[in-house]
Amino acid sequence: MNTRKALFATLLFCFGGLAAYGQSPPLLVEIKPAQTVVHSNEEFLVSTALRNTSSEVQVLGVMSCSYPSQWAADNTSVYVSQVSCLRNVLFRISLKPGEAYERTLSVHVELASGKGQLESVTFRLGFQDENPPTVPRVPRIWSNAVTVSVTRSEEHTSELQSLRHL
Repeated sequence: MNTRKALFATLLFCFGGLAAYGQSPPLLVEIKPAQTVVHSNEEFLVSTALRNTSSEVQVLGVMSCSYPSQWAADNTSVYVSQVSCLRNVLFRISLKPGEAYERTLSVHVELASGKGQLESVTFRLGFQDENPPTVPRVPRIWSNAVTVSVTRSEEHTSELQSLRHL
């Protein structure tokens, strides 16, 4: 039992030491929306890049079609659109130093209906690696922050709501 406590304390010390010395994570997540002005509840594309900033090869676990489920937004008004598929496969992506894995996501912003005014919405997207779970689990890696201007359109919102009821 004491051996386990000592091992746990050693692991905590090591992780704390990395944080104390300002070690940067080996991956950098970069996002860029395809457009900066969007309609509320309308999907738009966001380019994602997972870049290896370390001096060693990094291996990522990326799902073939549920890639969007590996992402989360830090703003409660922003949603990553999910997709369904018949066969979901885990791919292991090896990134050499400086290389990036790029893919697009479909995202939408949901604002309460209102008149056509613009509202700025700032968000980040966080990526969760799907390599076999480790203990402790590797934390989500957050992207740079981006801002989009969102137009509220009563007509557009009511059209979308009526389509959802079909």
